Amino acid sequence: MASRILRMQGDTRPLGKRWLQKFIERNSSVASIIGRKIEPSRVEVISEEALQEFLYYLTKCEQKFNILTENILEGMDEEGITLVKQEM
Repeated sequence: MASRILRMQGDTRPLGKRWLQKFIERNSSVASIIGRKIEPSRVEVISEEALQEFLYYLTKCEQKFNILTENILEGMDEEGITLVKQEM
């Protein structure tokens, strides 16, 4: 994603091997965590009806606020956010 942002700004130079480490050092508010699989007990308690209702309201919000699919964050829960952005 960082390469894409730079390309959009006209910078086509490749990122260095330690660019992420240096970025985190310069930006103390950025943190890195190791992802974990969702606990089976959390998966088992969701009902199909609850999931369908969630997807219904998600679709309504996307339409109401004109949210593009590529701007949706994946993997968001109470422990954090996993950013997934498709390269175009």
